[in-house]
Amino acid sequence: MFELAQMTMTVEKRIEADVTVSHEGVERAYVTFLAGNKDYWMLVVGLAKGLRKVKSAYPLVVATLPDVPEEHRQILVDQGCIIRDIEPVYPPENTTGYSMAYYVINYSKLRIWEVNILLNIN
Repeated sequence: MFELAQMTMTVEKRIEADVTVSHEGVERAYVTFLAGNKDYWMLVVGLAKGLRKVKSAYPLVVATLPDVPEEHRQILVDQGCIIRDIEPVYPPENTTGYSMAYYVINYSKLRIWEVNILLNIN
């Protein structure tokens, strides 16, 4: 079993002056997934900063499960991310145990394919 190393990160709550956040008429976007209340949101902040640094033409959409705290969501919005809530996907009930409840996060990643509907992407 692997464990993530402990890390600390200073979060900037402001967007650089040359960043324009607009999702009207968005036809394309980078999409990532976020679940839970752990420190994975810091990785999304790093991704957002990297996309800004290379002056990406496309916004970063973060598909979030309901268990992502409002504080983490706000930090991501402050970093220029577009937040889209998605509903968890629960595995089918079975007797063999191969699709246990802890697979909810993995099954829920399939909802990313629905984000184009949420953004009105054709």
